[in-house]
Amino acid sequence: MKIKEVLNGEVLASAIALERFVKANVERIIKEARIEERLAEFGAILGFRRDSFPPSPASTPARPAKKSAAQVASKRKQLRKPASQKPRKTASATKRPSTRKPEAHKVLLAALEEHPRRQDLLRAGKAPNQLLRSLIPLYFGGPAGVVVTSGVTSKFWKSLGVTYAAPNAAKVLRQHKDLAQRTSSGVRLSAQGRKYVEDALRNG
Repeated sequence: MKIKEVLNGEVLASAIALERFVKANVERIIKEARIEERLAEFGAILGFRRDSFPPSPASTPARPAKKSAAQVASKRKQLRKPASQKPRKTASATKRPSTRKPEAHKVLLAALEEHPRRQDLLRAGKAPNQLLRSLIPLYFGGPAGVVVTSGVTSKFWKSLGVTYAAPNAAKVLRQHKDLAQRTSSGVRLSAQGRKYVEDALRNG
């Protein structure tokens, strides 16, 4: 019994000494971030188990800071795969050459510009002779391969500053079928009609 009491007394004294030592040196131990290792050394000396000591603050992993909603949204945006962007087509790349045929009256105007007797034809068209005014567009239409309607005739003269209604042009041609003949490809100037126009130019 005496030996047991002596041992218990020594253990108690050692525990008290350890407590005093820890209290006296706790600040220095924390600063060095080695509290767990020091306690483990003391525990080994006194026969205590390592896990009987609480873990030191230095050895406890810090919890990651909670991310804000803005940070989470930014992270998701970064992880999101960028959508495949099709290269924008420039106006020059998308513009295809026009296959549309030019308007018939513009073809006639171009033919008039190239004619050597342009001024005589203009003067004849501005004269009060509606028959000649109706035949001159047909005079250009055949060689140019253009179908000349009464509407085309009206636009042709309007572009030259002459007012000529389409119904009037159609009426005049109906009254002179020998000068302008209706074919499957539209109204065409007959040989007599061509002679009529050329005679008018010669007689000026």
